[in-house]
Amino acid sequence: MKEEELQKWVKELWGDDPIPAEMVPHLNRLTARKYVEWELVETVHQWLALQLICGEPCRIVAPARTGKTRLCELFALKHKPEKQPGRRDHVPVLYFQAPEDCSPGEFFYTVA
Repeated sequence: MKEEELQKWVKELWGDDPIPAEMVPHLNRLTARKYVEWELVETVHQWLALQLICGEPCRIVAPARTGKTRLCELFALKHKPEKQPGRRDHVPVLYFQAPEDCSPGEFFYTVA
């Protein structure tokens, strides 16, 4: 949704009633214009590339709507599976989203 659509949706939802105080921070976060700084993208991609070279699984943790999914999807697109004649494709990057309650131990056990 675009920023204007979200603000329109909030107005329709609450109408003339005041918005509850506990909802204001959530609505501000959801309706704020979000973008990911290119410097951050480069920094995270460099770190992911280092993890790829070392053969280490990794986990990115950050607040909601900060661009984690887009960063990871872009990195995975840049490292597509490589075709190898007579062998299975080599997949250098595997991306998946773990559930919120997934501990680091469970995550790394699943990946490895």
